[in-house]
Amino acid sequence: MAEAHDALRNHLEDFFRGHLVDCLPGVAGPIGERIPGFRIFRIGPGPRFGGWTYVSSGCADIASADGHGLEFVLTARTDDWQHLESMT
Repeated sequence: MAEAHDALRNHLEDFFRGHLVDCLPGVAGPIGERIPGFRIFRIGPGPRFGGWTYVSSGCADIASADGHGLEFVLTARTDDWQHLESMT
């Protein structure tokens, strides 16, 4: 998982160059048991997009089919803990 997480972070930092990219744990609850190592990248406003972007990391490890996994993306006008809750 660490390799996929690092690759995703590198991609996001490259794509969102000039934006702050944070890596946060999911909101407290069963997510840690269901998806060990689950994290959320939170990308602040910048030159590519003026809102906030949230990207899951870890879902692809459990949801992969035929070697293709899925992660989730949420965009919003404001930074709010409820967006972390939604992603978790």
